[in-house]
Amino acid sequence: MNYLYLYLLLPPSLAITGLMTYACWKLGRKPDLIIYNKVDGVKVPYVSRWYLALNKLYAVFLHEFANKDHDLPHNHIGPMVSLVIAGRGREEFFNVLGAKTGERELKPGRIYFRGTKYPHLIHSSAEEPLQTLVFAWVAANKNWGFFNTDGSFYPAKEYCKSSGFNKTN
Repeated sequence: MNYLYLYLLLPPSLAITGLMTYACWKLGRKPDLIIYNKVDGVKVPYVSRWYLALNKLYAVFLHEFANKDHDLPHNHIGPMVSLVIAGRGREEFFNVLGAKTGERELKPGRIYFRGTKYPHLIHSSAEEPLQTLVFAWVAANKNWGFFNTDGSFYPAKEYCKSSGFNKTN
């Protein structure tokens, strides 16, 4: 079930932009970016991204998660707010040593905040892809990347290059 009525709660300019982009998405607009991951040694799309707005301060985009997240927890370049439009998922939280500290279910119609300090993983499935509208602040955290259980940190560019994880637009 889609929760498009929640756009009525947004400022008019964001609601119109969001609805137009969502319509393009559903009418077959190709993603602006596809991020791939390896699952059982096979390269598979992990998340597709459609941009609504992107500048030096913030980004607004749609995500469609079609698979499990990377093997290591990661943080982000800036804080973000996500509205789940469709599908379901699970988010796990970790400390900076890579130890799991909690989790939550991601449900349609709910709004979630993510900061930059603590790493996380998103889990979704190809059967019911998690679709989200994301508002992200850019460049707040220059030290973003992946966290290993031994406490080691891999900057995002280094990890993506060495793991076979890659992006295509």
